[in-house]
Amino acid sequence: MSPDRPSHPIVLFLEKTRTSKILWIALILYITLYFVNKEKTLHAIVYGLSIFERTFLIFISVSLFVGLLRVWVKPGLIKKLFGKEAGLRGIVTASFVGTLIVGPFYLIFPILEELLSKGARIAAVASIISAWAIKTPWIPYGAAFLGWKFIILFNGGLFLFSLVEGYIIELFVLRTRKNV
Repeated sequence: MSPDRPSHPIVLFLEKTRTSKILWIALILYITLYFVNKEKTLHAIVYGLSIFERTFLIFISVSLFVGLLRVWVKPGLIKKLFGKEAGLRGIVTASFVGTLIVGPFYLIFPILEELLSKGARIAAVASIISAWAIKTPWIPYGAAFLGWKFIILFNGGLFLFSLVEGYIIELFVLRTRKNV
């Protein structure tokens, strides 16, 4: 953490909420719509809070996991598994990791950011995101409806494309950075 930033989590949270444009836009919308239709706005607040309640523990869990990843996993391990030195093996490993991820997409972004900061190459992270489309636990379920041949070909294609896509995204990002 940099010395010029507050280090206490509550202070950081309050600072982020103070500068969050989307939070202020939402609050202004709610206040404005409250005067338009009080009943619907209150219903929207209750619904929004119920979604927050259902997802709050998930966000906390992911945040704690990212904290553990930051403190306990050494950059050397991430570089060895997903860095430039891992080569094609690293990209294939990343794609396999992507197939194992089940859950909402927004939960993996903090984890992927941490992997990048610890030395994972862009191709590995892009491959994880691409291979995330394959839901390994759902393969038997999909095969029951669409047949094994279709599921194997479809998921195999997704997996192979995740490898290619990882390299393409990395190439694009690196070229874009050079032009900036």
